[in-house]
Amino acid sequence: MKVTKATKGETEAQLETRARDALLKALPWLDGKEIKQQVSFTIRFGHAVIHVDGKEREHVTGRADILVTVDGVHTLVLELKRPGLGINDDDVEQGLSYARILYPRPPLVLVTDGTARRFFETHS
Repeated sequence: MKVTKATKGETEAQLETRARDALLKALPWLDGKEIKQQVSFTIRFGHAVIHVDGKEREHVTGRADILVTVDGVHTLVLELKRPGLGINDDDVEQGLSYARILYPRPPLVLVTDGTARRFFETHS
């Protein structure tokens, strides 16, 4: 069986190796263990915790309850909970997770059940 190379130019893996080598040369004080390649990560998006490795998923979607813009700029995310149930830390993290994923990031998040409310600044 004859094997034929399918790629014509440099592969992403080869570029990754060259980039690592260039970083080590440009930053000789950097410990090579500090450069991590092919890193998988997990993000929290709303109630979902999503593992991203780039091979299985290219994108996910979420839905903020209300997004307020001022002159086209994201300003406030409202996360609304069922009235009368109160607000817990998980609800707060849900609202903040939506703000963190938006660009530009809205500076404010309000979480409310219609009675109780918690107001947050996202940049600090």
